[in-house]
Amino acid sequence: KSGSGKSIFCRHLEKSLWDNYSNDSKQPIPVYISLPKVYNKNNEKDIIFQTLKGKHINKEIMEAICEKVLFIFIVDGFDEIFDKYNENDNNNEKYFYNRFNLNQWNANVIVTCRSEALNDNDINTTLIGTNKNQR
Repeated sequence: KSGSGKSIFCRHLEKSLWDNYSNDSKQPIPVYISLPKVYNKNNEKDIIFQTLKGKHINKEIMEAICEKVLFIFIVDGFDEIFDKYNENDNNNEKYFYNRFNLNQWNANVIVTCRSEALNDNDINTTLIGTNKNQR
């Protein structure tokens, strides 16, 4: 629900995961992504690159590590961009994993969203997608 502390928890989770990574470089690298700050409906496929660029990581390094290094993307605020996301047809692709080009990364993904912002059908087609094995 709104105001329940999702963003604060995500920041805390990112810090905890960074601490884990600092102690063991085999742990995934956490990347916090505030969707309301980085979402651009004209550039959905590059949302991860744009986020990492904002953290001063250049494209050559990103391309070299995207499939080799394990990441955990903490995607916060999906509900805040959902209307714009939903209006953007993007070749009838609804599933955010495909639209954000997450398949090119070796990553797990955590998404926050207020429960009242999406109905069950939206959750199934947009967040879960046709591949029910995604976690």
